[in-house]
Amino acid sequence: MPVIAEDVAEVETTTLRHSLITALVVAFAIRLIVCAVDFREPEGGLDSGYIQTSASLASGLGALMPSTTANVSDVVSYMKQREAAGGRVDPEHPYPPDTRGWVPATQHPPGYALLLYSLYRATNYTWMIRLIHLIQAATDALACLLVYLFLRNLFGSRSALAGLWIYALLPSPIFLTLRLQPDAFSCFFAAAILALATFIPGGGLRYGLLTGAAVGVASQFRTEFMLWSVIVLCALAVSSISGLSKLRLGATVLIAQFTILIPWMFWAQRATGHPLLVPSNGGSTMYQALGEQPQNPWGITLQDEWIEADAVKRGFTSAWTLEADAYYRAAFYDSIRRHPVSFLKLIVIDRLPVALIPPFNAGQPSRSGFSLWDFRRKEGLTRWGVTLKYPGLVLKNMWPTLLMALLSAMLLAGMLAVAITYRRDWRRMAWIVIPWLLTVSALSFAKQIEPRNLSPIIVPEVAGVAFLVTRSRSGRKSLLA
Repeated sequence: MPVIAEDVAEVETTTLRHSLITALVVAFAIRLIVCAVDFREPEGGLDSGYIQTSASLASGLGALMPSTTANVSDVVSYMKQREAAGGRVDPEHPYPPDTRGWVPATQHPPGYALLLYSLYRATNYTWMIRLIHLIQAATDALACLLVYLFLRNLFGSRSALAGLWIYALLPSPIFLTLRLQPDAFSCFFAAAILALATFIPGGGLRYGLLTGAAVGVASQFRTEFMLWSVIVLCALAVSSISGLSKLRLGATVLIAQFTILIPWMFWAQRATGHPLLVPSNGGSTMYQALGEQPQNPWGITLQDEWIEADAVKRGFTSAWTLEADAYYRAAFYDSIRRHPVSFLKLIVIDRLPVALIPPFNAGQPSRSGFSLWDFRRKEGLTRWGVTLKYPGLVLKNMWPTLLMALLSAMLLAGMLAVAITYRRDWRRMAWIVIPWLLTVSALSFAKQIEPRNLSPIIVPEVAGVAFLVTRSRSGRKSLLA
């Protein structure tokens, strides 16, 4: 892939290698310091769900999750008790102790729970938590190098070095690494896929295989990455290689991706009777997300408790089983057909504004107890309605979120400025615009916007800003010369 008047061999200079190493060390050090200052234990909800599955694996029970009829105890407390007693969760001391009501863990991809299980088997609870934080910090620091490779392949080493430092110092991915959730790896996977994919036009099949494998592994942590093979295929489709090469390389990406998914599909077939490509929470998640606006024509409430109770009324053991997934997926599309205007307003008013400038943060609840959702539910207002009615209260309690939204707005503005200014260079701009556009569009259609789910767009936005910065500096230097 061509670069802008630069010889890629320049990257191999001693000075540049020192800059790369320095940036990686600085990025890792910052993430370790932030983690030490704000060290997280599991906070319930999703955090505990992944640990429950890792505990059931350690117990020799297979990957399990609770249904509504399960007897669920605090898995973290039990793991700590076993560690304090000099033991661990194992087949002799299982979790859960009673598996009645527990079902195969198909709600989420298995990657994060398997990683936690591996760390637990190698150590114990305390070091499982310490090591997962360390791994998250290290992989996100390594993402700096992947961002560098992605940008170097597109725009040359100057833009790549700028992107490396922007990502290393950017608060958004740093905050995401604090979460004990697979979203902590999203930027790393996005950067890995894009970096490898930009090698495909010149490197051929081996990079197609590596890219597809990266997509497959990433989708075992976050389901949204299933879409990224489509992103790669779209970017390849507008590249300058021949049509036959596009078909051959695209097929290679897909084959490698689905090869990585075979173990998960095989396990799902044995556990549930159905070979799954994606987890079984999609239908229920999309359906309950129709309740994002408290006053909605479907009578849906955006709460897990509501969807679980609704599932039980309909005869399902859980809202997250395969049977419930199929029912709620059909109900989601039927709801759109019945009230298409309401769904369009939901996307335009509630989802897109947040999707465009997602406030990536550390995910901690407000210490004052302020909840925007509680205000929305009590008064039947949109988030913008609450903001207009209580501007002082929102500003007082949500200023960190607003600052992070402002940062996202700056990244978006930079990326759009590059895409518009250099639109004639559309083959290279596609590698920035397509990942951003498809990710934002797909999530805005499917569910309420949780910024952590949109974290992969940080990578193309950083790429756009880095290119803008270096081109602006080059322009100023040429004028001064």
